[in-house]
Parts: sequence; C-alpha cells; structure tokens
Amino acid sequence: MRLLLALLLLATPALAADSVPAPGLAGTWALESEASDSVDPLLAALGRSKMERTMAKRIKSVTHTVVLDNGWVEVTSANTFRTQTSRIELGKTNTIDIMGQAMEVTAETKNGRVVTSGALTLSTGPATLQTARGLADPSTMELVLTLTPDGGKPVIVRRVFRKQP
Repeated sequence: MRLLLALLLLATPALAADSVPAPGLAGTWALESEASDSVDPLLAALGRSKMERTMAKRIKSVTHTVVLDNGWVEVTSANTFRTQTSRIELGKTNTIDIMGQAMEVTAETKNGRVVTSGALTLSTGPATLQTARGLADPSTMELVLTLTPDGGKPVIVRRVFRKQP
C-alpha cells in the first residue's frame, strides 16, 4: 500500500494537449550573439558587479540543451565559465538558481512556449522575473527574460539560439 501511494505521489499529472511544450524545443541550441540582446542591462538590474558584467560580455559560446520529459523540462546551460542544469515541473512551483540566487518559480506552457515566473529580491527591493522559451521557427529558439522591479520599468532581454545537429 505504501509503495502504491508513493508511486501515485510521484506520478506526473497528465497535461492537456495545449499545455505541452513544442516537441521541436528539445535539442541542443547555440547562442547567436549578433541576433541577441546584450545581457548587461539585466545583469546591472540584478545588481551584478561591473567585473561580472564585463566577463559576461566576453562570453560568446553559450549552449542550451533542452530535454522534454512527461511534464518536466530540463535545461542545461553551458558557457566558458560554468554549466548549470535546471529541471522544472510544469504546473508546479519549482526552486531554481538565477545567477546565484535561489528563486521559486511557477512553470507552465503557453502556445508551446515554456514560461516561468517568480519573485526575487534585488538590492533595490522586490522584483518579478519571467522567462519565456519557445520556437520562432523550427531552427530558431527565443528566450525572452523580463525583469520587472516593483513600481519600476521592465528590463527585457531577448536571446536567440540556433538548433545544432
């Protein structure tokens, strides 16, 4: 009986067809720096030091590997300095690492895009960070990050990735 209860608790709930990420989102993606916005405004708003922001500008090789699994999305981001994996369960609250700060986010899909949203505390006060990851076309993935300080102007950064063979 305990085993059955444990299995039921671990089972992922069925997702409606319109709440499933686009299957083409799975794969390995390389950042197209020239087609992407600079992350500097976002890093500045997050309170990162000038040195960290300068280092971030120098990173040209960034890959994201996306794995889709029955109700879960796993993203591994790799660059010259670090590799980080976040695994989120759709329709649930998840704890993830955002540039060294633990953050609770809700995760859902909208029109095939994976959207996360959560609150975090900046040195200037509370803010909301939303990410939306989806396909612009079969070979192009967009990641839009929107940081909105309470009562402030949103900082929006769009990153463009190309699918790798």
